[in-house]
Amino acid sequence: MYKTKSINNIDITLHTCFLRIFLRVLLELTGFEDKILEAVKDPDIVLQGHKQEKLALKFYAKTPISPKTLVVAYREDKQIIITAFLTSKADKIIRRRKTLWRKAS
Repeated sequence: MYKTKSINNIDITLHTCFLRIFLRVLLELTGFEDKILEAVKDPDIVLQGHKQEKLALKFYAKTPISPKTLVVAYREDKQIIITAFLTSKADKIIRRRKTLWRKAS
């Protein structure tokens, strides 16, 4: 089990069982546990997900694939990370979602 805090200072947990499940499908996230936690704690932007989900996005110049944005879906009310994935289409996700918080430039 891994723990971090959200931008609202709420404890968020990445359960090992969830991690194993999405690592089976997303092999490129192997070894990304710290970056998943970092994306929740220190995101570039937080978007409204479905219902009570929040999406934390953080850009990484170096990933196993190429420069990508890590997207982490989590719920503050349940204090859990639901899933995470890498994308090169962060702008498309940002356009479709309501911005809840953005890091000051």
